[in-house]
Amino acid sequence: MTASQCGNGNYLPLDTRMQVYAPVRELAGLGLSYRQIQDAVLKAHQVRLSKSTISMWVNGLHEPTGRLNSFRPNPTPELAYVIGVILGDGNLNIHGYNAELILAVTDHDFAEEFSRSLAKILHRERPYKIRWSERKNRWVVQGSSILLYKFLNCDWKSFKKWVEHCDRCRGAFLRAFYDSEGSISRRLVVSNTRRELLRYLQTLLKQANIETTSCA
Repeated sequence: MTASQCGNGNYLPLDTRMQVYAPVRELAGLGLSYRQIQDAVLKAHQVRLSKSTISMWVNGLHEPTGRLNSFRPNPTPELAYVIGVILGDGNLNIHGYNAELILAVTDHDFAEEFSRSLAKILHRERPYKIRWSERKNRWVVQGSSILLYKFLNCDWKSFKKWVEHCDRCRGAFLRAFYDSEGSISRRLVVSNTRRELLRYLQTLLKQANIETTSCA
């Protein structure tokens, strides 16, 4: 099925829905009928929308993100914490239209903080459920948002703007990364296969007047 054959806007890829949403609202503001909007969008974007989809968009009953959790990349400590988790123990997984953010850990407090932070940036009233997995022998937190998935699914260097926004954001990021990758024997040690990322952590710690040893 091609995009031009899809009648229900919810079955279109998110990028396509976002592309045609604004034109639909603009055409409605000009007084065009739903049929005229249908024809105009099909001609300009090769996308066929149902009249019900157009009606819901025009009347503010639905947005192109559908039932997906809303996300805006505003710099907050909670977002910095989630970034730190995903660069550490967290995982991104996508199948079909379901984009998941998953954390499986032995530390319940760690899972609880990730659940709280994830819920905060996705505007949920309650934290995500923390469940015990017998198979993994881990506490598991699982959320879903294609918008947040796309934001996080990129090179770590692109997150600097959000991590370095303020002292609270830097602190939240460092705490998340140490929650993920840190261990304590005689000293606090953090391990990761990305040496450049470890050097970046050293820079952040130095800014906070915390001494570190050099990366191996």
